[in-house]
Amino acid sequence: MDLRSGKSLWIKFGRDPLIRPPLDKSIRCQVLIVGSGITGALLASHLAEQALDVVVVDRRDIALGSTPASTALLQYDLDTPLVKLRKKIGRPQADAAYRRSRKAVSDLAELVQRLDLDCDLAQRPSLFLARNEKALPLLRAENRARLEVGMEVEFLDGQSLRRQFGIRRPGAILSRISYEVDPWSLTNQLLHAAEYLGARVFARTALLPVAGGHRSLRTASGRVVVADHVVWATGYEAPQQFTRLKHLCQLHSTFVVATQPVPASRLWPRQALMWETGSPYLYARATPHGRIVIGGKDEPFQNPARRDALIPKKTQQLIRAFQRLYPIGPLNVETAWAGTFAQTDDGLPFIGRTPDYPGCHFALGYGGNGITFSLVAAQIIRDAILGRPDPEVEIFSFNRDSKSPRTRAGSSKMLIRS
Repeated sequence: MDLRSGKSLWIKFGRDPLIRPPLDKSIRCQVLIVGSGITGALLASHLAEQALDVVVVDRRDIALGSTPASTALLQYDLDTPLVKLRKKIGRPQADAAYRRSRKAVSDLAELVQRLDLDCDLAQRPSLFLARNEKALPLLRAENRARLEVGMEVEFLDGQSLRRQFGIRRPGAILSRISYEVDPWSLTNQLLHAAEYLGARVFARTALLPVAGGHRSLRTASGRVVVADHVVWATGYEAPQQFTRLKHLCQLHSTFVVATQPVPASRLWPRQALMWETGSPYLYARATPHGRIVIGGKDEPFQNPARRDALIPKKTQQLIRAFQRLYPIGPLNVETAWAGTFAQTDDGLPFIGRTPDYPGCHFALGYGGNGITFSLVAAQIIRDAILGRPDPEVEIFSFNRDSKSPRTRAGSSKMLIRS
């Protein structure tokens, strides 16, 4: 599947990409990771740190799936608000999911700092904005719920919001702990760090199943990879052989525009990360070089050609929507792109194992919390391979529908904030 189109800002102005050859011989390893995006990179670094023999294989060049389409707003906010998630899966599980997401944001920042990765990581406040007056009761309830689980949040009314940030909305939840990052640089550098610890990385190598099991895969040229564990870090692409997983996610497309640099004096205070209630919602951030990145205006995915044809129209819509949010004056477009992403019933990804496919671990179905949940997936799958229990593994498991009949009470759009 063609997961994105247009020219991603991160690739257009990015550092040198990680170039790796195709796999040209049969190999054996302890852990095979299929996918070299941010999920595969985080898995590789986490597993290589445990001195495991790790191989990463991607059918594309390195990190050229959906990762470059991300706007990389690193927030713990889930696309399903906490008050709604409690109704879907129960209060203990919902609260634990939010706490785990909050922890993942800090864990990712610590990892970047510990490995000394040059990926423009910066801490920012985050604003969850009320689209209109009707959204204020939900936002106030959401703020109370987040305070109950220990989140660092504050409700801002419209006057306070405009005074502090110049944003034109009737209210917002201000979160203290959020980050922004260059997702493509982060992914490439994580893979390079994993290689330093012994991981092997191969590009342009499609893997096909071998009859009789799931731990052996072959290339088109007949090379065979045999692993003790196979981790499918393919994000929004459930591999064709896993037919029973196809129903778990529905695909949508989202659109992003990046402006040419504007003077710092024209940007909003503290360059807070922004997203809003409603569906589809608008989200925005600034870059270290003064570009404004604006995303949203999502559509149900039909095919890449139809998605790509919408980019010019969606670009203008996004610019106008942002101008209504924060009247900044004329903006010139630097680049625009589109990406295809997933939707699940409860807004949570699917992480872990399923009895249908022994020897396999999965990290599938990310949306607005893509990078954050990639970190969670790396932790859960690492601990499963090492035989260590994870307290939240059931929250993201494949059988959570059967355990909680309320999970199918509704659906939540999953977009591309991170």
